[in-house]
Amino acid sequence: MCTPHKALPVKTYQHLYPDIVSFENLYWAFKQASRAKRGKPDVAEFEFDLEDNLLTLQAELISAEQWSKICNYTAMSGFGLLLECRL
Repeated sequence: MCTPHKALPVKTYQHLYPDIVSFENLYWAFKQASRAKRGKPDVAEFEFDLEDNLLTLQAELISAEQWSKICNYTAMSGFGLLLECRL
């Protein structure tokens, strides 16, 4: 017989997005992700222009954050994303 467990409190974090999209964090994430992939052509190509690529990625992530404040994204299997925006 199973006994019900007491629900554990859910810990939430707010305002982490600026830390996640910081240049330093994106650089660290690249270094971690590329450790075992040094010989791969795609990784070498990305690393060749690393600073510009990370700045472009950062700008795209910041832009996505701005859209997420006014849009709801719904993943639809086989159909991509459904956007509902309040403008």
